[in-house]
Amino acid sequence: MGDHELTRAELDRLAEAGRPLVRLRDRWVLVDPAEVRRARAQQDRKVTPVDALSAVLTGTTEVDGRPVEVAATGWLERLRERLAAPEGDRPEIGQPPALAATLRDYQLRGLDWLHRMTSLGLGGCLADDMGLGKTITVIALHLHRQGDPASAGPTLVVCPTSLMGNWQREIEKFAPGTPVRRFHGAARDLEGPADSGFVLTTYGTMRLDAERLAARNWGLVVADEAQHVKNPYSATARQLRTIGARARVALSGTPVENNLSELWAILDWTTPGLLGSLGAFRTRFAAAVEGGRDPAAAERLAALVRPFLLRRRKSDPGIAPSCRRRPRPTGPSP
Repeated sequence: MGDHELTRAELDRLAEAGRPLVRLRDRWVLVDPAEVRRARAQQDRKVTPVDALSAVLTGTTEVDGRPVEVAATGWLERLRERLAAPEGDRPEIGQPPALAATLRDYQLRGLDWLHRMTSLGLGGCLADDMGLGKTITVIALHLHRQGDPASAGPTLVVCPTSLMGNWQREIEKFAPGTPVRRFHGAARDLEGPADSGFVLTTYGTMRLDAERLAARNWGLVVADEAQHVKNPYSATARQLRTIGARARVALSGTPVENNLSELWAILDWTTPGLLGSLGAFRTRFAAAVEGGRDPAAAERLAALVRPFLLRRRKSDPGIAPSCRRRPRPTGPSP
């Protein structure tokens, strides 16, 4: 009313009056009863933190089917600024001392990004090209998280069968002394000292034994070649969602192969609820973006997804494949 925001109690009194001329805040005001009834029907709603984050990242949300602008305040605004800050403005963490390698600059930036997202209780998709060191970046993240009691714990890696050997070799090479076991085959078990190490399993085994895996307290769950769960209705995707963890990370060089619903499936696993339901996502973003009818929808989707997906290509400036193995000391220095 003018420059004053009405309280819910005042709005209720206006609606109950049922007449156009009412006394409010020591003055007589003329109101439209129909407009008051409409406003009163829009009850205050509680939203989850991730729903609120989604709204402030895009700057808009829908209420009763109508677009409404959103402005963040307080801690939510500080979180938005932290997620949306330029890369150079973000504090960097160093590589963990236990890592037997020297990460390249872009891998350090990837490690810093993964640390930031997982430390905030959020997930993310590292979508670097093949050969840029996604595996060693995750190994470095695991080692870093072991230094914090709030995030320490075993890491479960779910990957295609063909990649299990590579994961084990990389862990033994770059994180010597870190326990690593395969949860695969007829004699698979989870017993034993792996509270700070890696457990490797395949998508097929995970699908068959999700209940046993879900009973374990995981510090981190990693889905490698995450396009294997791009169909959210598949048994593999449904079972993967039942395995809880303090944080989730997806690795995929091709997060979108056919349509934007695949991107929804991956990011809704890493950060559940971020993109809303699949139906709402298709209506609000996918149909408009894929049809090219609404450029603003593409901009809103980019603003929402950008903080949760890190994509680097071999052709990008300053990017070079692999990492440098840290040389082992051969004797005392001269």
